[in-house]
Amino acid sequence: MIDMQNGFVHPDGSLPTQGAALPNAAHVVAANAELLAQARSLGLPIIYTRHVFRPDDVEAPPALLAKHGDVVVAA
Repeated sequence: MIDMQNGFVHPDGSLPTQGAALPNAAHVVAANAELLAQARSLGLPIIYTRHVFRPDDVEAPPALLAKHGDVVVAA
């Protein structure tokens, strides 16, 4: 499960509140919840990832820094 974080998909997350909502996020969340339920019922391993920046934002993309200034909005 990759990047299913509140900051990306929740209506009050950092991306949606900055005008960068992902299209069909509610549908994607629902579809992923169904997929996870099926995987759990089969006893499959579930691995989650999350996207984070270091405190100095050194790995933040320049476009994100330019849009939000010198502070990256935390998820």
